[in-house]
Amino acid sequence: MIQEFLTNNLIQITEDENVDKLLKASVSLEKKLTKSKNKIPTFVLIAFDPEINPTNPDVLDVQQLIIDNWKTFTSNCKDTPLTYIRAVIFETLEKLSADINLANLIWLSSKNIQKYLKLKGKEKDLIIGFLNQIGNKIEEAAIDNYSISKTNNLKEIKIELTKLQDVTIDNVKLETSLMAAISHSGWGQGGQNPHWNDVNWTKFLSKNAANGISEILKSVLVQQNTHIEEKLNKIQESIKNIVTKLLLNNNNSLNLRTELLWWKEACYSGILKASYKEIPKGLLEIILAIDYSEFIPYIYPQSVNYFLKETHIGITIEEDNKMKISEILKLIDDKKELLKQYIADSEIESERILLFDFIRGIVFNKFSIKEIKKHLGITETTELTLSEFTLWLFHDVQVINFLKK
Repeated sequence: MIQEFLTNNLIQITEDENVDKLLKASVSLEKKLTKSKNKIPTFVLIAFDPEINPTNPDVLDVQQLIIDNWKTFTSNCKDTPLTYIRAVIFETLEKLSADINLANLIWLSSKNIQKYLKLKGKEKDLIIGFLNQIGNKIEEAAIDNYSISKTNNLKEIKIELTKLQDVTIDNVKLETSLMAAISHSGWGQGGQNPHWNDVNWTKFLSKNAANGISEILKSVLVQQNTHIEEKLNKIQESIKNIVTKLLLNNNNSLNLRTELLWWKEACYSGILKASYKEIPKGLLEIILAIDYSEFIPYIYPQSVNYFLKETHIGITIEEDNKMKISEILKLIDDKKELLKQYIADSEIESERILLFDFIRGIVFNKFSIKEIKKHLGITETTELTLSEFTLWLFHDVQVINFLKK
């Protein structure tokens, strides 16, 4: 991603060695985040926000990693250090996304917030392209591993087999058998033919030579059959694994569809032990997100998102109109004493956090709604529908549940 930032003139570096210094800083950050995966969402949120506070502690940490490798960084890039810092973070995220689970962590952490951040021009195109690439990767993995689509798209079946081993004829044994059949018993050298130069000699020769050759060929065929049997067993095992995967995908798909349809029709919250239609706005969105996460695997097809939004729309009587996020958070603030029974408090280690963590901070009196810009990067007047808000919370719950493992 550093190269893409350079190509699009988002950062300017004239010396190749300084590019290498940024790459080294990215390697250091990658090692850090690999050890502390719970910090990945924070750095995702920082990277996507062009207006992130330069004094954010995590931003300063990355800046220090750059300075450790590039001593004159602050003097060379004093006007736009944030763009360089974010480029280093994006480079790190791109490397981490090679792991499908971490790719999904990046996807879930950024998918909702990116729509409300002030990304512009080439930078927006570059970042959205990066996000879409990850999203396509997640979708492919979800369909391959836990498909709930109409067809199970098993990839091209490949069974790797080594070539059959070469079989060998025991020439010494064959020569010994032929010598015994041909040579007169009185000549020595292993001869066994008691006859000489008459019809009996040829009969003995043909019979005993045939027996010797037959014995050698049987030995060769036994070797070959053994090798073929080993290959057939491997083919059978491979086919068994493929069929098992196909049946498992079908069963998982069917079970998930059945559970979701029953859940939607029953309209019943397992957490509150009540109908969703009895739960007031604000509280409803949080409970829906938590309940839904109990059904859904960590990596899932995007159709799952639409199912949740449609479920929320089907529960509420009012139209799903846009609201200011401050108004939604006020609904939650009014129910915080009740919410304390259903969501756990947590240690907030970073300034930039997930929406669900910000809500926990409100519920447990750590944050006020007015701190939304500091912790989420968006303003109080940001507008979204309650179904979009529900989906955002669901993504955050998926992230939090993954990081608990």
